[in-house]
Amino acid sequence: MRQNTLFGGAPLTLTNDRKIHTEVGSLVPTLSVGVEEVYREAQVTFDLVQELMPEVQHEIIRTESDLYKYLEGIKEDRVYAIDTEVDGLNPRQDRIAGICIYSPSQNPAYIPINHEFYEYNLDAIDFVRKLSELDVFSIMHTSEFDQRVLYNYAQVWVPVSLDVSVGAHMLNENEPKGLKYQWNKYCMNGKYTEKSYGDLFGGRKFSTFDPERVMVYA
Repeated sequence: MRQNTLFGGAPLTLTNDRKIHTEVGSLVPTLSVGVEEVYREAQVTFDLVQELMPEVQHEIIRTESDLYKYLEGIKEDRVYAIDTEVDGLNPRQDRIAGICIYSPSQNPAYIPINHEFYEYNLDAIDFVRKLSELDVFSIMHTSEFDQRVLYNYAQVWVPVSLDVSVGAHMLNENEPKGLKYQWNKYCMNGKYTEKSYGDLFGGRKFSTFDPERVMVYA
């Protein structure tokens, strides 16, 4: 019998009958990748990022004041990159988990919005609406997806100046255009082992993970 806890603090016991027993009942685990396995993989990736790019410090935006400080930094930089983490592949129906944001004078940051058991989720609707009004250079990857996710969340169209998947095609039309491939090539010096979402998370929704542990993927 093995004791553990969910990151929300609820006690959890895995017994020999392969059922998870909690205070609210029993669940039969059916997913191929466990939560702790995901966290271990995230830590390996985070360590690799720190080794290859020690000057980059990832952060989570936990307060509304920090969120709007970040917005002011974007205004000064006049360029930013944005990505979304979603609980599925349907941008109109699946719930947004959080937003990844970056501008050159600031740390790459994750904005948690709908993570379960997480106390620092933010309402970023007004932030997204203010982003949509900026006359600055914006960068996305597969923008047709992220623009729809953001519209579903904040009811505004966030403009895109450069779509990285299009830029990748212009650089080399014979190479894969996926974001993981491009990140591995240009940031990780080919040292990252590419894995699909299913490989990494075993079909679990991104919002079920502690963002403090998995933000490096975002």
